[in-house]
Amino acid sequence: MYINYKRFCLWVKQVIVAYNKDQSPNKYQSPNKLNLGVGANRTEEEKPLILNVVKCLSRIKEYLPIVGLVDFNKLSAKLIFGADNGLLSLRTEDCLLYAFSVAGIVLSVVAYDYQEIGVLVTLFCLFHACVGLILPSLARLRTLYVPNELRGGMMSLSLVPVSAAILFFLVQGGYYRNIENSTIIAFAALGLFSAAGSMYLLKQWGKQLHNDWHKI
Repeated sequence: MYINYKRFCLWVKQVIVAYNKDQSPNKYQSPNKLNLGVGANRTEEEKPLILNVVKCLSRIKEYLPIVGLVDFNKLSAKLIFGADNGLLSLRTEDCLLYAFSVAGIVLSVVAYDYQEIGVLVTLFCLFHACVGLILPSLARLRTLYVPNELRGGMMSLSLVPVSAAILFFLVQGGYYRNIENSTIIAFAALGLFSAAGSMYLLKQWGKQLHNDWHKI
């Protein structure tokens, strides 16, 4: 539906002017009169009304993490899937553990130079499904575990060994031809299994979150 913005503003202005011209002494207390041009809430003492949610946020003085309010997410998931759904008990660490393991198994099969096209297409789709689960889950863990002031530096440092390994294999396998493609894929599978083991250790150690009001 098309609304003429200028006419709408003129109508709002006319409402405000008509309300201000009213000389009735009890117009503020009258239940039949309301100034529709003012979007402010006031108490019975004519003081600005500050909502409780605004008071809460003013105490926190910090934006919510990328994943949002975790308690709200949990309750929403219970409402959608049901409180007895077993998927709700899975933590992010569990999802990453399974995703790293499955992706490692997929690359292990490919490393043996499996040639059947149907199997390779299935493994390709499965691997990318794992990647689609791994990337947002890692972003969520960074938000929950790493303080904001350290996040950028730690992300940059974590990419150094990965970039060095990729450069090494590209030089040795692509330029010097010293390493076969199957060997490179096998090392990639080993890295994924190592990542799965790291997630398992992280879960066992029960590392605490960097912020008290963030909960997994």
